[in-house]
Amino acid sequence: MKSKPKIPVVVESQPAAASLLKYPLRDIRRAKAAGCLAFEPGGRIRLSELKAWLEKHPAKKQATPTASELPLGFNAAFARLVEAEARAFMRMESAGDDDERARMRREWAALLVEVRKHANVSGDMGDLVNRRDVEKSLRVFAGYLLSCIQGELSEVCPRLTGLANPADVAKILHPLAMKIFNDAISRAADYTAGTTPGFPDWAGNSITRK
Repeated sequence: MKSKPKIPVVVESQPAAASLLKYPLRDIRRAKAAGCLAFEPGGRIRLSELKAWLEKHPAKKQATPTASELPLGFNAAFARLVEAEARAFMRMESAGDDDERARMRREWAALLVEVRKHANVSGDMGDLVNRRDVEKSLRVFAGYLLSCIQGELSEVCPRLTGLANPADVAKILHPLAMKIFNDAISRAADYTAGTTPGFPDWAGNSITRK
C-alpha cells in the first residue's frame, strides 16, 4: 500500500500553497494581505502556520447581488470599474511570484486604461445628472421664459407706442429683458421644488406635473 506523499513544510508560491492545502487561491492572498506570519520574505510560505491561520479565520460568505439589485447609471458603473481596478492592484501587490505578479499586472493595467478612458469622457466626474432630467428642466425653463415674454410684452407695448428714439426704447426693453429672465428662472425653480402644479409649453398651454 502506497503511503500518501508528505506535505512539505515550506513552499515557494501561493498557487502551490493553495493546491496543497486545498484552499482557493483568493484565501491564500487574503491571508497574506491580513498579515499572516506564514509568509516569509522572498515568497516562501510555511504551510502549517498558513493552514492554522486559515482555519482560525474562515472566509466570510457574502450573498452575491443580482443585476436587478445593483445601482444603475453611469456613476454606479464607473464606481464598480474603479473598485475592480483597486482590487486588481491589491492582487498584483500580493502576488507570490514573478509570473503571477506579471499576470496580475496585465490585468490591473487593462482596468487602469478603462478607468482613465471613462474618466476623460466624463471630465472630473462631479455630480452627473440624468439626460432626461436635464431635458425636462430645459423644457420647464423655456416654457416659463416664453410665458414671461408674452406677459411682459403685452403690458409694455402701450409704453413703446410713439417712441421714435431707439435709446428711449432701449431704456424700457433692457431692464425688461433682465426681469423676464429672472422671473423665468424663479418660476422654473418653484416648479422643480414642487410649489407649482405645472408649466406652460411653447404654445402657451399648461402642462401639469407628472
